[in-house]
Amino acid sequence: MSLDKLDMLAAQADDGIQAIDNPQAPGEQPQVDAGPNYLQEATIIVDVCTAIVVGMVPKAADIWTQPVKDRVAGALAPVLEKYGFTVGDIPPELGLAVALVPPMMQTYKLYAEVAKAAKEKAKARTFEAEAPKAEEPQAAPVADAFAE
Repeated sequence: MSLDKLDMLAAQADDGIQAIDNPQAPGEQPQVDAGPNYLQEATIIVDVCTAIVVGMVPKAADIWTQPVKDRVAGALAPVLEKYGFTVGDIPPELGLAVALVPPMMQTYKLYAEVAKAAKEKAKARTFEAEAPKAEEPQAAPVADAFAE
């Protein structure tokens, strides 16, 4: 066997291995993973944080408008890229805590309102019970019209 024939067989074998490792149409360029879209990741983080803040302080919705959120996400994206951080890097326990914060804060506020109203009601009852009672006016004796 000649060296040229061995080179040709080796090239065919390399092409076959390449086809197995990277299945694609002949002549097609291999797909390169572009990596995370850090602006999209930043937008998700800002949206979640905004939902938490607005859940705790509903009037904050006037502050966190879409243009503000877009500016914050635009500033956050390079930081995420610098550290290679994505939303997928968030531990599930932290994700759970983030999901629980807004409803738990609203529950606490509701509980505080209910407890305050109950305390005020109990205080009003105590005040009524301790207040000196005014004597009820007694009816003057009426002469018995049937008395003889």
